[in-house]
Amino acid sequence: MTETNTSAQPRELLAAFGDNIDAYMAWRDKVPPYLVNRLQHEETPNGEIRVFAKEGAITPFERNHLLSLLDLAASPEMGGETSEAETVLPDSLASPTRDPPPGEMRDPGPLPDELLSVPGFVNDYVDYQQATVPYPNRPLLFAGALTMLAHLSGRHHCSQEDLRTNLYVIALADSGSGKDQPRKVNQRLAKELNLMPTMADRFASAEGLEDALLLHPASFFQVDEVDTLFKSLQEKDAAMERIYGSVLQFFTTANGVYAPRKKALQASGNKRNIYDALRANGIESPHLVMLGTAVPEYFYRGLNERALASGLLSRCLVIEAHARGPKGTPHKAPFPAHLLADAAHLAAHGCFKGVDLDSPETEPLPPQLEEVPQTPEATALLERVAAAADARHRASVDIGAKTLWTRAAEKTMKLALLYAISEDVRHPVVSQKGVIWAWNVVEHATRRTLFQAAQYMTENTFHEMRQKAIRYLREAGGKMRHSALLKRLHVDCETFRRLIETMGESGMVTAETSDHNAVVYVLAA
Repeated sequence: MTETNTSAQPRELLAAFGDNIDAYMAWRDKVPPYLVNRLQHEETPNGEIRVFAKEGAITPFERNHLLSLLDLAASPEMGGETSEAETVLPDSLASPTRDPPPGEMRDPGPLPDELLSVPGFVNDYVDYQQATVPYPNRPLLFAGALTMLAHLSGRHHCSQEDLRTNLYVIALADSGSGKDQPRKVNQRLAKELNLMPTMADRFASAEGLEDALLLHPASFFQVDEVDTLFKSLQEKDAAMERIYGSVLQFFTTANGVYAPRKKALQASGNKRNIYDALRANGIESPHLVMLGTAVPEYFYRGLNERALASGLLSRCLVIEAHARGPKGTPHKAPFPAHLLADAAHLAAHGCFKGVDLDSPETEPLPPQLEEVPQTPEATALLERVAAAADARHRASVDIGAKTLWTRAAEKTMKLALLYAISEDVRHPVVSQKGVIWAWNVVEHATRRTLFQAAQYMTENTFHEMRQKAIRYLREAGGKMRHSALLKRLHVDCETFRRLIETMGESGMVTAETSDHNAVVYVLAA
């Protein structure tokens, strides 16, 4: 029922339940599964139940969430009181420290469920999908809702810093987990709002992408197998690299003017093409939103140092989905009236129309921007976020980590802006609560992306085999029998022996003997 741990590792008392086992069990049932193993549950000789957190095992945000699940009347002790800023924000905001080398990073786990929630439009949209799709998967549905809101608010809302809501989200999930479901629902909503011309499901070419934004300066691309975009930097695919560069530039010029490609001069006898002149004027405030989906292993294996350092990944928010869950109750249902009204309000105030093919000589309407105000507390907190992100960037020794932290503050502001719009579609205000949520999402997602990239990025064949062994050991709970690990790696005995010897000498694994005299390899903590 409760575990006793007499480890001398430093720890803090999180909560004490006295002898109220019902209160303890009710609380534990609510603890996110990924946090259970980071806690120590003990029962004293007097029958009192206490829960401790190992030092460094949980972030301040996670600690605050665990405390929020407590019935305070049933828990006579808690590990002290802290202010909202200390409790909710990660330590890096108060005293940024150097990140450990990529190979030594602690796995923060996927985004916890409490961060996959934004009041108002986003949650309403997710709730609608969860009730109607075949296999509800909240991270995937959340990614779809967040990007749909980013699209609907495009070229209309901006922050005081003139940032826009253009957002790139990469949702990772195994095959069969429901990656296509948010795309389908987004297309249905776009059709209801007469915005289907602004939707696309693939990048055909860099030229095609530019022309799509020329016709519809606010466009939403829902791209499956988005890992091919990052693989292009490994495989030196010239066409995909041009797309990569365009996607990179569109993100940066959302509050400026995008200069399309230049075409070769035509012979003087040829008729002038009106569209060449339109391209020459550029695209004002292009608003590209991307929802990319991929299988986690393929995505991370498609990364290399160049992909990390080139800047596109730093512009993306990576969300990992759960495994395929239980079947839901799929059915076709109309969008709730209030949800459709909010979406229609955003669509009516957006500026999605660009060049008119029927009247190309008519200049497109400029965007009608509305600056979203922010509370003084939010402004002060955003300054702390920027300072913390800069400190993380300076302290990082790895080029990939440096690059990812460069955009952390910007993504936080974009997410805080979307939080405000979701909360109140008609009169949004960026709040301290929204900034806190946004920073926690960005900080957690960045650490998870760096950790996962370190597990898959390899320098040579031996390094790749070592990373596989580490992943298999971690997936098995930190230990595996000799025969099981050898079978998973698909290598000969001599190669396996050299691998284990190397990992043993470097302190990565230790060998133990089980009760049945079988050799067991244990992954170092």
